[in-house]
Amino acid sequence: MSQFIEAVLFAEFDIDKGSVLRQQYPEKVSDDEGLLAELMLPEGTHNHFQDWTIFMLNRPSSEPFQASKAPASKRWPTHAYQYNTELDPPEWMLAAEAEVAATHWVSIDVPALQSGGVAQLPVIQIELGGDKRHRLQHHEELQYVALQPDFASMYSFDGEALGLHFRSGEQQKEFKAALDAAVTAASQPAEASVLWCLSHVSNRRDKTVRRGAQVKALAICSRFQFIHVWKPLLLLAVDRLYSLSTGLGEYSESPREQCRYLFEALNALPVSALPPVSELQRQAHRLMLAQGSATKELSHVGHVQWLNSQIPMRIPLLLQPQELAETSITELLKRFKGGLMAAFHALLNNQRLLFLGHSQPAGGVCTAVLSVPLLVCPPLSNVLPRCFPYTTLNNLDFLNVKGYVAGSTNPIFESHPEWWDVLMDIDTGKVLVSTTGANGKPCCGEPKKLDEMDAELMEQVSSGMDAHYSEYWL
Repeated sequence: MSQFIEAVLFAEFDIDKGSVLRQQYPEKVSDDEGLLAELMLPEGTHNHFQDWTIFMLNRPSSEPFQASKAPASKRWPTHAYQYNTELDPPEWMLAAEAEVAATHWVSIDVPALQSGGVAQLPVIQIELGGDKRHRLQHHEELQYVALQPDFASMYSFDGEALGLHFRSGEQQKEFKAALDAAVTAASQPAEASVLWCLSHVSNRRDKTVRRGAQVKALAICSRFQFIHVWKPLLLLAVDRLYSLSTGLGEYSESPREQCRYLFEALNALPVSALPPVSELQRQAHRLMLAQGSATKELSHVGHVQWLNSQIPMRIPLLLQPQELAETSITELLKRFKGGLMAAFHALLNNQRLLFLGHSQPAGGVCTAVLSVPLLVCPPLSNVLPRCFPYTTLNNLDFLNVKGYVAGSTNPIFESHPEWWDVLMDIDTGKVLVSTTGANGKPCCGEPKKLDEMDAELMEQVSSGMDAHYSEYWL
C-alpha cells in the first residue's frame, strides 16, 4: 500500500433531489452513488450540527476465508501437552484442564478478512475435551518443530512450550503442511481490498436557500483501519467547503479540486514512515496494557500540511485485524450493563444483532456496532465482514447476512422483530429478543435472566470497570 487514502467522496443534500453524491476523487469506488450519498448523509442530520458515519466498501464474505492454497476445514486427533519446567528434570505433561481419557482435536481457524494491510495469521485451535479449548494464533516465534515423527512442539506468545502428539507421523506432516498453507494464504493480498470509509456531515443554517440550511459531507476511503485519525482534517475540509460555497451547489473552487486538495494533503504523509510492529510485539504490548505494567499505547505521530498549518496525526500501532479504533466496551457496559450478555451470546451464536439509536447521532450508533467484535477475546475472525455500522430502510441487503451486526437510527426497525434476533436500544439501554408469539407471528420480549456463570462474569467486569481498569483489561 503506497498511500493512506484511496478516495475522497463529496455529497450534499439537494432540496429537489434529496441526498446526492457530487464527486468521487480520483476515480469511482462504487457505481451505487445513491447508496453512498445515503451512507454519508444519515437520517436525522437536521437534528444535529454535525455527525459521522463509518461504512465499508468491497465487503468480503462473512464466511471463513478460503484461498486456493488454504486448507479445507479439518480436525486431527491428538493429545496436547505442556512442558513443565518446575519438575526436575523438566518433562512433558498432559495439558492443564485437559480430559485424560478424551481424544483431543487440533484444527486450523483460517481468518476471514484481511484489513488495514495487516495479514491475519491462522489460529491453532486445540479442543481439550468437554467445552475446554485452547486457541493459539500463529506468530513469528511459534517455532513449530517435529521432535519425533508423531510429536511436534511450539511456543505460545508468552514463551510456554506446547506439544501435540499425533496418532501417526503422517498426520503430523499433514497438519504441518496445512498450517504452512494457511500462513501463506493469509499473507496473500485480497482480490478486492476492503475500503474503510469515514464520513463527516455538517448541517449549517443558511437563510439564502429554500430549506434554510445547507448539508454537506466529505468522506475518505482507506485500506487502513485507523480511519478515525483523519477526523481533524475532515473537519477542516468541510469548513473549507462552506467557505468556498457561493450558493447551494455552487462553489468558487470546483468540488473536484477541493477533493483533490484533501486527497493530496493526506497522502503527502508517507506510509513508509510507519514503524514495523510484529504480531508478537503487538500482543505483548497489549498484554502489558491490560496488566497495567504499560500505560502508553504504541503510536506514530506524523504531520499533515493543511493550508498554513501543520496538523498532527497520531496513528495507532496496536490494532487487531478485527478492531477499529475509537471503539469502547466500557461505553457498552455503561449503557446496557447485564443486558450486554445478550449481545455477547448473539455474537457467539451467529444471531442477528441490531443496535437502534433513534435520538442518537449516527456516529454513536456506528461506534456501538464496531465495539461488538471486542466482546470476544481474542476477537473472532469473521465478525467485521458482517458488521454494518450504519443502515437505512432503503438498503436492507444486510438482512441476508447470517449473524449480522448492524446499527440504525430509524425506529421502524423495532417494529419488525422478524428482521433481528436481539435488539439493543441505545437510547434507553433496553434489550429485546425476538420470539414467536401464541399466534405464531414474531414478537419481542425481554432476555432471560443471567445464569450463574454469566452473572459471575458480569460481576467481575463491573468490578474492573469500577476500578477504572483499561479497555485492554476489559
